Amino acid sequence: MQIDEKNEQQAAKRLGKMFQTQFGKGPESIYVMITPPFVTIHLQGFLAPMEEVLLHQDKQLQLEQLREQMMIKVLPVIQQIVEEETDETVLDMYYDWNFRKNKKCTGMVWIALDVSPKQLDTFSWPKELNQNMFRREIIALSKKVQKEPEETNLFWLSPRLILVERIGIFVEIENALIEQNYGETLKIVKRPLEKNLFAKHVLESLLQQKIHETFVDWHFQKDKGYLLIGLENPKEHRKKREGKPKMD
Repeated sequence: MQIDEKNEQQAAKRLGKMFQTQFGKGPESIYVMITPPFVTIHLQGFLAPMEEVLLHQDKQLQLEQLREQMMIKVLPVIQQIVEEETDETVLDMYYDWNFRKNKKCTGMVWIALDVSPKQLDTFSWPKELNQNMFRREIIALSKKVQKEPEETNLFWLSPRLILVERIGIFVEIENALIEQNYGETLKIVKRPLEKNLFAKHVLESLLQQKIHETFVDWHFQKDKGYLLIGLENPKEHRKKREGKPKMD
């Protein structure tokens, strides 16, 4: 797989047109990043007219259900575009959204590709950050809402994006709900709970940056969950820190 910025730009262009066609309104901006075995698609300012009505009527549940149905429709098209631009097979696809009044709706689609070990990115963490301490804190927070993950993997995708993979996380009651086809209901309940939990200040102190937004999704059959942490622009964060008055 030979990947460069042209692949990412072409994928973003094609995806933008697709969302425009399928939703009646495309995102204000779309950014694609390919770091094998992952592809991330970040969308901003993406809200269809009917969804905007539901948002302003505080009908969060109906809004999420509508977006879920729309995503089910377009996932095969997203898969086709990604496979054509990367020349690789898609294994799994995940997505999540942040709907906020008077702010731009943001969303993230992230995809796992079937690539050989030689093609994997290194995902090197900055030397000034303690990766092991961050992993321990993720495990501790995970135990507050489910069991301790059997495996926790961290991927530093970019200076503004961290992917956390947790395997072996569901407790018995969650597995029972999944078996009874209540998976979508479980997602609706778990999403705000985990997002609030992982937006804690302790993670920001370990990362030495402010957390801008979080996204979560799961693969129920594989007993796997992902957390995407979006960080503030490092330049903006430095400006805020430099702008604080010094204490004598």
